Amino acid sequence: MFTPYAAELLMAYFGWGRTGVFNAREQACALGGRMTKNAAVVEVVLPMLADGASLAHVKVKAETWLSAVWTLEDMGMKLIGGAHSHPGALPVFMSAEDRHSHRIMYPRGVSVVINPQRKEIAGYDKNQNSVEIKLHGG
Repeated sequence: MFTPYAAELLMAYFGWGRTGVFNAREQACALGGRMTKNAAVVEVVLPMLADGASLAHVKVKAETWLSAVWTLEDMGMKLIGGAHSHPGALPVFMSAEDRHSHRIMYPRGVSVVINPQRKEIAGYDKNQNSVEIKLHGG
């Protein structure tokens, strides 16, 4: 579940419902918040500076992820997952590379794949099973 603030950040960062140069390539962000017994509660979205991006890939350096972890800790939160886009005509799904990254980066967390142009979003839990994404902000 995304808090209203986190949902607003997510939609603004990825350009929900918009098409432009700014979101024509894959983008990524860290998801900060807390894990409850039944759900991940995303309270903040931290945009990640890509080391490289194309229509089908985004690369973020380990140092950038580490910086996100420290920033979240300073805010009293944990890294609970990540989100990235599949822009344009790409469907929202977890590729083999996405699944591998999920296992390494946030094995107990969540992954979100978003296609902002098509207004599609999908979430995956620690077992990489599909989970409902609730954007309480819109």
